[in-house]
Amino acid sequence: MTLAIERRERGREIRAALSKEDNLKRLYTFFLNLCGRSSCFDVDQFRRIIKEGDRRKIWSLSGVTVWSAPFILLQLSYFKAVNEKGEAVCFHFHLKEKKNRSEKRYHFLYRYLSGGIPLNYPKGNPYPMTEEVWNQYSKDYHWLGEEKYRNLLKGLEHAFAKKRAKR
Repeated sequence: MTLAIERRERGREIRAALSKEDNLKRLYTFFLNLCGRSSCFDVDQFRRIIKEGDRRKIWSLSGVTVWSAPFILLQLSYFKAVNEKGEAVCFHFHLKEKKNRSEKRYHFLYRYLSGGIPLNYPKGNPYPMTEEVWNQYSKDYHWLGEEKYRNLLKGLEHAFAKKRAKR
């Protein structure tokens, strides 16, 4: 099996795993928590991000896992929120590599669009790109019921559909 076929297969597995009810709820909760509860993040923006990730085939990128895909997906959109002073701000996520002597570490950085100044709200910025951070910010998803899951999935049928292998 060639590397390209292996990546496509792994990409299908990751896409299928993320479309399962618990993982999709976790994904939405992760986005909501990292954007901040005071953000203007909503279901429509969530769907647009998933569709863009599918268009860019992020599921098949080298090294992508179920827990790392959300970090990559968050880079595909701009977000609006209200800061501590009550002012509207726009921000985006950016993965930046920080190295130390023993390992490479990846961090999320919030940034204001104007001037690239790190956004200190909500707490935790920058976020290390680790499975522990994924678990921490996605674990409280039980408030999303079956109806909310169906609403999240609406319009994503194409992104999460089983796609035939190209020959």
